Amino acid sequence: MFTLSIPVEERRNMLQRLFIAWSIALVFLAVLVIERDIFLFSDILYSFLIATLLWLFTDVGDWLIHNNAGNRFPLNLPRYIYIGIATPASSFVAYALGDFVSGRSIIATNPVRVLSWMALSTVLAYIFIWFLTQRQLHKEDQISTTHAKLRLLESQLEPHMLFNTLANLRALVVTDTTQATQMLDRIVSYMRAIVNGSRANMHPLREEFERLNDYLDLMKLRMGARLNYTLTLSPELDNHLVPPFILQPLVENAIKHGLEPLVEGGRIFIVATTDGKIVSLEVNDTGAGANKEDITNAKGFGWMQVSERLAAIYGNKAAINLISNYPYKTTARISLPYSDVEGFIK
Repeated sequence: MFTLSIPVEERRNMLQRLFIAWSIALVFLAVLVIERDIFLFSDILYSFLIATLLWLFTDVGDWLIHNNAGNRFPLNLPRYIYIGIATPASSFVAYALGDFVSGRSIIATNPVRVLSWMALSTVLAYIFIWFLTQRQLHKEDQISTTHAKLRLLESQLEPHMLFNTLANLRALVVTDTTQATQMLDRIVSYMRAIVNGSRANMHPLREEFERLNDYLDLMKLRMGARLNYTLTLSPELDNHLVPPFILQPLVENAIKHGLEPLVEGGRIFIVATTDGKIVSLEVNDTGAGANKEDITNAKGFGWMQVSERLAAIYGNKAAINLISNYPYKTTARISLPYSDVEGFIK
């Protein structure tokens, strides 16, 4: 369906291209001044009219006509035809407006100059569109590679979570069949949530915390009083999008390496906060604590999964760290940019 709405990111890119067009106009203007050793106001008028109308016709106009293609600047026949008409037309309109405002009549007195610029601007437009097409194709290749990597990471993570949960169930079957039955019921509900969650590339932090609460309920059936936990989610982050189950491996690590080695167990505090620029997701535990080697060389399966997924989605804008953080024994902290990345992954 045709729409006049232009996405924010696309508007930003269009403005960048307008500034490029104006910069080129300034270069041409400087060349004219140097050649003639005289500065004319009309030169500014014509230069910026041509640059602006070329941008308006070939960039904004291109979007309005082809915005349903789903692919920016594809070099297909309709676009060749459009550029071949819009570019010389925009140059002619710019000269006509320039003549009207300045009182000159370049179209009538110097048609060769006008026709030459119409031809040159058309060639330049085709070169520019070709460049943008190549950049778009490169970007799509990068996104496809990122998607494939994420799918591989997620396909490894899901069975890992399932095996860990079933192993916990097996341990409980031997010691307490009643609790094992309760745990099995919760596992069915939990695994259903995992399947639903795995179909989304991003989900709200609210859902992430709901799944963590389900998982910790399961673990508490097995560990009893040895496991206590608190989940704290800042209200403004309820709908902030994150990769599904990004905190799950860190919670598993906190239980396995922090609480389970201690007879008395311990407590896990999961906290999500923001300062308006960075979102901080923390998994804190009061367990056995991480030694210096653990902190320096965190390379377990869960840790690596989280680290690689963050790198694939956010690049160097996200970080994950393992630290000793009083009053807790260990803190696993994820730092994310406070922004909506829904547009990155569809």
